[in-house]
Amino acid sequence: MLKSIVSIVKILKEYEYSSDTGLIKGKLCNLTSKNIDLLNDIETHIDLRSSSDEFFKKDDLKIHLNNDIFIEISAGNIANYYNSFSSFLNKNKIKKPEKEFYIKDIDYFCDEKGKCSNQKLVNYFKNIELIEFLKSIADYESKTGSFLELFFYKSEQGGLKLNINYNDKDLESLNIGNLNELKNHLLNKPDKEERKQIFVNEAIEFLKKNNSYAYFLQNWDSIYENYQRSFDFYLAGFSFEKIKMASIEYFQKLMDRSYNQVNKATTNIFIVPAAYILLLQSFSLSNGFFLNTLLLIAALLFSFLMHRVIFNNMSDGLDAIRRDVDKFKERDGQKVYKYLLNDLEEFDSVIKKQDSKVKILKLANWILFLFLTLAFLYKYCFFS
Repeated sequence: MLKSIVSIVKILKEYEYSSDTGLIKGKLCNLTSKNIDLLNDIETHIDLRSSSDEFFKKDDLKIHLNNDIFIEISAGNIANYYNSFSSFLNKNKIKKPEKEFYIKDIDYFCDEKGKCSNQKLVNYFKNIELIEFLKSIADYESKTGSFLELFFYKSEQGGLKLNINYNDKDLESLNIGNLNELKNHLLNKPDKEERKQIFVNEAIEFLKKNNSYAYFLQNWDSIYENYQRSFDFYLAGFSFEKIKMASIEYFQKLMDRSYNQVNKATTNIFIVPAAYILLLQSFSLSNGFFLNTLLLIAALLFSFLMHRVIFNNMSDGLDAIRRDVDKFKERDGQKVYKYLLNDLEEFDSVIKKQDSKVKILKLANWILFLFLTLAFLYKYCFFS
């Protein structure tokens, strides 16, 4: 129906609109069959008069074909028909229409499919995007109809109450092209709460003397620049400390992993000789060749498994820790590396010691197996 009304309004002569009654008045010259179809498609109340000032009904439109007629359309019941951009703003100040709409004074019909080419509406949609952003970072909001208040708080320094109220003139010089950049900078980062608070603090400080939304729009660039400067100070003052603390925590985890490998090595130092002592004891007490042969084969499997599974896993674990240390040095930069230089040198020494212990365990494992093999050969080659 809205499209039909717009088509009729565009061809009306002597167009008038009454804001009190919501009536659209005008003269339609040379009534055509297409005009009749459009008028029949309009469901709201229409008064029709002939050129002789006589009222008639829609059913009689064909009688007046090719003649001039006068039309009064009750626009108050038509959703999303606006006679002026100001009246459009009054009803859609904080949220854009969800359906198609028409604004008469700028002759613009929006069906939400094509790109908007009217600069007033381009600014309006951008402003709505800004309002949505402010709502997302506000601590509290109060909304009644088209009335919206946003509340922002600053620790120990009060807060800001921002009433979202503006007119078409406030949008004429709107310049918030960097809004998307700010949103990405604020909302898509791990420390978004800190960044949000920096922006809120700057907005509160800037709007301390004038907290109107119009003033906020006029000085958007200044608020954005203040935020960037404050964020740079934030990085300069705190980023190194955060990286340093994170590096120390990560370094401590590497130390814990290393000492875990130490504990494994210490445990296996006693397991290997103890196992061979038991095997040797069983071997010496047994008189059966077959049983002793089985014990020797079991010792070989034991040595092989200890070497391939236990000791190699320990070596791989130490290699992984060594690689993580190298990545740690590259990742956290020279400042942190120098800060932990002594600790890292000591840590490298610890890794080398543990690596040496694993090598000794591997060697001891096969030496003990060799002793057991020699004992077997000695028993059956020299005393058989």
